[in-house]
Amino acid sequence: MTKRLIVTIIYAGISCLLGLTWSARILFAMGVVLGFVFLLMDELFLYKYYFEKHTDDQVQQLITRSALFGVIMIPLALFVITSTGSRLGEGLIMGLILNLIIEMLEYRRPKVVFQQRFLADTKIEIDQQQVNLLILGAGLFFIFCNFLLIFN
Repeated sequence: MTKRLIVTIIYAGISCLLGLTWSARILFAMGVVLGFVFLLMDELFLYKYYFEKHTDDQVQQLITRSALFGVIMIPLALFVITSTGSRLGEGLIMGLILNLIIEMLEYRRPKVVFQQRFLADTKIEIDQQQVNLLILGAGLFFIFCNFLLIFN
């Protein structure tokens, strides 16, 4: 978790170097940190509100780590970045994506752990190469979204 926080703060700091007004820079950085906080809150507290039963030995399937959430993030990110004009919203989306990628990297091995964490709601079985390709695709999407932010 400290790794994710450090990377989030570095990304938020670098984003402040963009040619935006100071208020837009602060809103974007706040959004990035809020993305981190939202994922952390889901992991620590929010899951209690959408799980009917949860035992300590049960694998914790979080909504924000589900395959459906990942699929929905793609059009949502494109919409927020290209159409809303909200720097706070853009930062929130980028913070979510960044922290999900970092978490994917942390849980990539063994593939069973990755499968339980991110693909438990699907019936597909993936091998280690497919896990790596999925993470690569998410990273490329993150880079693409950053280009959209810079040139938008």
